[in-house]
Amino acid sequence: MSPGGGSFGGGSPGGQYGGGGQYGGGQYGGYRPPAPKRGGPVAIIIVVALIAMSLVGGLVFYGVRHYRERRQATEHEKEELRRQQEDVATRIVPDSDNDATRDYTDEDFKVRIRWQGEGSKVLHPSDASRVYPFAIGGLMRDSCHMAVVPDYSPGIDAEQAAVALAKATGTPGTASAPTAVRFGSFPAVRITLESAELGVPTVFEHIFVPRDGWLLRLSTWKAKAGLKPCEIKLEDAVELLDGEVRGRAIVPQRRVAPNRLFRVEERMFVSPAQRIRVTVPEGMGLVVQRDAAAIHPEAAVVVVAKGATIGIQSDPPLAVPASTYAAQDAALRAQAEGVPAPTGSFVTKKVGNRSIDLFAFASPGPYETISGMIAVDGRTITLRSIAAPSQRAEVADKIAAVLEGIEILSDGQAADLQKELPTEDPTRLVADDRSLRASGFRHHKLGLRMALPPDPIEGELYDSTGQTSFALALQRPQYGVQTHLIIGPVEADMLSAQKMVAANVIGVTPSDLEAEAKPALSTMSRASVPYLLSGMQARADVVTIRRPDSFVHVVTSGIESFVEAADADTKKLVEGMSFDERIAVETEMKNEGTGIAFFHHRFGFKMAFSDSSWTVEPRAFPVQLQAAGLYEARRPKGGSFIVMALNLPGVDEGFLRDYMEQALAGMVLQNKCVPERSDVHIGRLPARKLTCKKGPSMIIVGSGSMLYALLADMSGTDLSADDIVRGFSLLD
Repeated sequence: MSPGGGSFGGGSPGGQYGGGGQYGGGQYGGYRPPAPKRGGPVAIIIVVALIAMSLVGGLVFYGVRHYRERRQATEHEKEELRRQQEDVATRIVPDSDNDATRDYTDEDFKVRIRWQGEGSKVLHPSDASRVYPFAIGGLMRDSCHMAVVPDYSPGIDAEQAAVALAKATGTPGTASAPTAVRFGSFPAVRITLESAELGVPTVFEHIFVPRDGWLLRLSTWKAKAGLKPCEIKLEDAVELLDGEVRGRAIVPQRRVAPNRLFRVEERMFVSPAQRIRVTVPEGMGLVVQRDAAAIHPEAAVVVVAKGATIGIQSDPPLAVPASTYAAQDAALRAQAEGVPAPTGSFVTKKVGNRSIDLFAFASPGPYETISGMIAVDGRTITLRSIAAPSQRAEVADKIAAVLEGIEILSDGQAADLQKELPTEDPTRLVADDRSLRASGFRHHKLGLRMALPPDPIEGELYDSTGQTSFALALQRPQYGVQTHLIIGPVEADMLSAQKMVAANVIGVTPSDLEAEAKPALSTMSRASVPYLLSGMQARADVVTIRRPDSFVHVVTSGIESFVEAADADTKKLVEGMSFDERIAVETEMKNEGTGIAFFHHRFGFKMAFSDSSWTVEPRAFPVQLQAAGLYEARRPKGGSFIVMALNLPGVDEGFLRDYMEQALAGMVLQNKCVPERSDVHIGRLPARKLTCKKGPSMIIVGSGSMLYALLADMSGTDLSADDIVRGFSLLD
């Protein structure tokens, strides 16, 4: 396994080899339209959100109705109405250059996606890949969706690929047996399955069509229940054309803002914390964050090329030669997957004065993993690919080409580049009872607050339940370690409980470990649990706080020297933990001067009002959603202000903001009112504003995986919508 330990980014907490995200779905891993890894049906979520906003008191239309009753529209307004109606009907987002009501033909893949009439929209590649990673096109109709995902896999059997996809992405027990069918004039394999991500049970249909070494995956999905019935028939929506499928590399077009950890620009990735700059050749692309973790859970960045994805990881130096560790790592990974270990490297690739031994072993299903490690200027670089076995030689060449574009930054270069990155992490994550943002992690049920460590992190809030709950995972690539916060039951034997929780993180049985008690840190119990990681001495340091009803464990694991190097920053993280009953208060109203303010501490926002007569009530969504909230404020003298908060990690924040803007504009245009659109700011954050004369004001703002929609209607009152919107702010 990789030097850092690898427990972060797998399909489930616990177990250093993850849970199938990097295996079973071809070179793109376990594809879960439209968001990878723990993605789920994000487009369905947006539909649910829009339905909710339209239902809450008819809110969008209060001011529109009043305005329409007063006078008829001018000719200029009628023309502008027609123009905007056409724009909303033909563009999936305002800045798209594609007509979503026209068929799309992809000559490289010999695929035509047909428009399905009013209410549907065709997604061209530049739009589709911002929503559905690695798709060449798609279709939306209400809460039904379709995408075409090609996978260059010469020699891979379509039935094996279907089974592997179901294993990687479906809820156990829901997949149908693969069935041989024909799609048009081509033989194909069909499978159906169910998944429940982000709280929305979803039904999927996948058809795999092998063509000229490619597997074309045609996928549809829709909410299982609770929304307006809809259907997309693949046979109607997709036509496969005659001729040779040439194909091309598919790179998601997500726009990723710089953060404390890295910056990515077209074909270049740079991370001062990991002291690495990666520049890839023409014809290849880069993916990061959840797009990367869905394929290679331990990678800092993933290179996407035709027929291969190559994960790159940069860790501190090892005490043994990188080639030795690489051989041990490949053997243990193969053993963990129940496949034969490689007997040695199959090739040594030389790039300038660098050489790397590459090892290959079978992955579950029909694919194989190729990996190698190399020591470069004080860093350990791991390169790992998943591809069809027939592509082994080509993948080795691609790995060599990627290695040529890797540069290790000096301490001075890293320091200078770090100054160019944001000083605060923009990440905002929300779970049912937890939140993570720049000011720290909060467990609202326990009343726990923990500051983030000084070193840059990538965080994840797991949706785990049971007696032992993985509440938080932090990947800390500067040191090559992971830190988990775990809530466990109270045990009579503290040391045994610490050994048990370390075993859960490492992915071994507790009987294989020995725990050693360490001097207490203030009132916190400490233990060290040594273990072997691909033949290297590794360690899990456990710090535990005893609470009345639970043990709160902080576990930092990885190569022993890595854990030791991170110790000072880990200590600051642990010492920053505190318990306060006020943190357990998720929402509250407070008097502020002559007015009042509503705080939502989990979603991280505030609504302030100039007079104290305002009341705030939660509103329900048509379908139960995880990490989503809808709140309406009203006052006796009239007026309405609604805030909707959605947490959708791993998706293109800008695309969703623009998609919601276009949908809201369509809702207003249905009432013959022409929205005026403008760029505004909510605090320091850019936002989009839609207004209708004398009508409601609508603002959409995104921040670090959070999307907030604000809708204010002050028609017939002594206040303007802008007066109310100014009272909204984000909490640190």
